[in-house]
Amino acid sequence: MLLPSLSSHSVTVLCRNAFLASAPSRASGDFGHLGAPFLARNAHVALRDWDGGDLLDIVGQDWVGWQDVLGEADVLVNAVGGYTGQRLLAQRRLSEAVAAAERVRMDDIRQIVVRPSERFLPFLSPAALDIKRGTLAECSKAARTGADVTVVALGRVVEDVYRDRCEGIEDGICESDFVEMMVGLIERGESDLLSSPS
Repeated sequence: MLLPSLSSHSVTVLCRNAFLASAPSRASGDFGHLGAPFLARNAHVALRDWDGGDLLDIVGQDWVGWQDVLGEADVLVNAVGGYTGQRLLAQRRLSEAVAAAERVRMDDIRQIVVRPSERFLPFLSPAALDIKRGTLAECSKAARTGADVTVVALGRVVEDVYRDRCEGIEDGICESDFVEMMVGLIERGESDLLSSPS
């Protein structure tokens, strides 16, 4: 929902398997899926393999050198999901790569980390909450090593056709408001819709 709204920018999506993410039909949900038709309609979006923070669980060589995309980046949006140590590995890897790129280019890269809000987490994934809260806190801490970091804590992103139900959802935000908020953060580093980053 966000990527089409960034058509005036060049966007690179880091993914574990760009081939499967761009396949004409969804072969697996394991690697994310944008699809060939989406990429054809959105020429400003490119896919790039990366290691996802776990060098022991990757094959091939397509991921080598993924950090080079940060040399030209102004903003990094981290929407890595999950609640295992993998999320933390990915966040640390991104933070290390951003720090290295900033040293070379002598300029800050704005990081935006999207994560579930504390209040919404029990509704989203009720098991082992203490472990999940710990993982999210560690990820936020790892991200904050950068100079320009915004952590966006959200509840459910609701389709606009259900806008009238948004207010009843814990920390809910409508799709168009989410896109507006993220575009504001990406383009200006601020958003009037961002009320309670954590």
